[in-house]
Amino acid sequence: MKDLFQNMTSLFNEFDEATQFSTHKKENNAESQANLEKHKVKFNRQMQAVFDHLISGAELDSLTAMLGLKTNQYTVCIGHLPRRILDLKEKGVRISSVQHKNGTKTWFMTEEDRAANQKYCG
Repeated sequence: MKDLFQNMTSLFNEFDEATQFSTHKKENNAESQANLEKHKVKFNRQMQAVFDHLISGAELDSLTAMLGLKTNQYTVCIGHLPRRILDLKEKGVRISSVQHKNGTKTWFMTEEDRAANQKYCG
């Protein structure tokens, strides 16, 4: 089991940086910056990691989330992915899912979901 965890960890460490999505976080004047901050939906670290992973076009299941999601600065392990998905949905993020016959669930964002969720980027 330890070898499996190490193998999975090394796979996440080799995560393709090209799939990372980012936009600007600072406006060019104080008034615009204040307006941006006022209307910006805030995500905690785990929510942001899940959002970034899904908006990149990748799928996500509980095992993958538990083993860790690599972000630009750190690796985030998600202990209870369904709760983080619900947290994102409560903030208005559109996320699709598929239930498998073995009882597991996979979450993803369709093209329409990603287009609708662009307002949460940045």
